[in-house]
Amino acid sequence: MERYELKRYITYPQYLIMRQRARAVMQVDPYSTSDGDYVITNVYFDDMYDTAYYEKTDGVARRSKFRMRAYNDDPSYIVMECKAKQADRIEKTQCRLTFDEAEAILCGDTDVLAGYDSVLCRDVTARMKGRGLRPVVGVRYRREAYLYPVCNVRITFDMELHASNDLRVINQDNGCPVFMDNRGIMEIKYDDFIPKHLTQIFQSEAPKMAMSKYVLCRQRLNGKID
Repeated sequence: MERYELKRYITYPQYLIMRQRARAVMQVDPYSTSDGDYVITNVYFDDMYDTAYYEKTDGVARRSKFRMRAYNDDPSYIVMECKAKQADRIEKTQCRLTFDEAEAILCGDTDVLAGYDSVLCRDVTARMKGRGLRPVVGVRYRREAYLYPVCNVRITFDMELHASNDLRVINQDNGCPVFMDNRGIMEIKYDDFIPKHLTQIFQSEAPKMAMSKYVLCRQRLNGKID
């Protein structure tokens, strides 16, 4: 299913303000821990040409990227995911993996997904064999998520973004912080439109996010972000 996705950089004071507004009118994500948040660990994949990286930095309108994701270092729930994007519209496809399958893929096993009758799994397998698709960067951050049932609006605050050369999806090293000024990322996702009162509540002077977390983390590890 396609959805719209808007991203903005936010300062820590802006995060505190927007979080209070979200709590006043939206529901806390039911998957949140008792602290009201959860930790996301991603391992992003790219091919031998770094196609996903350069499509983003070059501003290619229609592009996709692959990642493996886990929540709160829980080995019982790991997914392989493709995120396709065109302008502000996104579409995600997922395949649930066992821990052993995830480990095998991260170690370069190109046949582990052969038993899945899934377009995503066939695509990942073909790219691993034909284009050298492989894990390239670890990404960890703390997420707070809030839901509004009308138009399936979801607002997330991603804080403490870290980049790592550790390519494990479970118990990944924190690596190094991407932002040195406690900045975070606010994402707004919705199906068709955002109710007017939410638009007013979450209006912000914060700049739009031009780079993805994937690109930011690779640039941080390569010394391109001070």
